[in-house]
Amino acid sequence: MNILALDDEKLALEGVVSSIKAALPNAVIHSFNDPEEALKDAKTFCPHIAFLDIETRGLSGLEVAEKLKKENKRINIIFVTGFEHYMKKAFDMHASGYVTKPVTEEQIKNELQNLRYDIQESPKIFMRTFGTFEVFINDKAVSFAYSKSKELLALLVDARGAFCSMGSLLYYLWDENDAINRKSYFRNLVADIRKTFRVQHCQDILIASRGSLCIDQRKIRCDYWDYLAQKDYALHSFTGEYMSQYSWAENTLGSLSYIK
Repeated sequence: MNILALDDEKLALEGVVSSIKAALPNAVIHSFNDPEEALKDAKTFCPHIAFLDIETRGLSGLEVAEKLKKENKRINIIFVTGFEHYMKKAFDMHASGYVTKPVTEEQIKNELQNLRYDIQESPKIFMRTFGTFEVFINDKAVSFAYSKSKELLALLVDARGAFCSMGSLLYYLWDENDAINRKSYFRNLVADIRKTFRVQHCQDILIASRGSLCIDQRKIRCDYWDYLAQKDYALHSFTGEYMSQYSWAENTLGSLSYIK
């Protein structure tokens, strides 16, 4: 379960996070002092519940709630404040709950028992590399708006979580003479991948840093990676073919043949 906690006061935020941890020890908590940063990062981890201080500098908690609900109509919003007169505004927002400071474990537990929306865990993502490369979400094959989006994803899977420069990815996606003219199209591919997974209520699986891109291995399963980890199902799944629709994958195929 992913939880977002927002409060621009450091000590208050620490108190909220501590109470959430006590009530939900297995939850993944993303805490923020800055509303803008919270909204930006929320797009990458899709929170199931958001604990929002109503009075934050810059954007208020109410404004943050509105923006979060535009991204996910079923997010559970729980407002946190030291002032009870905000309660009507919270109910007008159709919030899941409302707690007053100082927040306690019992308050958190009570709100969790009365959530407006059931918690839906993130869909299961599986990348199949043996044979042709395919992407599955909850066992259903995924289609992308651009065919090159799928190949870009295949390149990142092949890199096993290592960062790949835009230049190297462009080189593999297009021939050397054409690659330099494809930078804007490349950005469309990245946006297509992110949108495709977001529509399926998945977390962002891409990590970008200084002109490079990698795939977040923590969020997906892959037969190639499991093969390298010597998992039984993957060892039996490999029959001598690896991402067979892509010629650049032959280098990895050669190394796979020597592992068994």
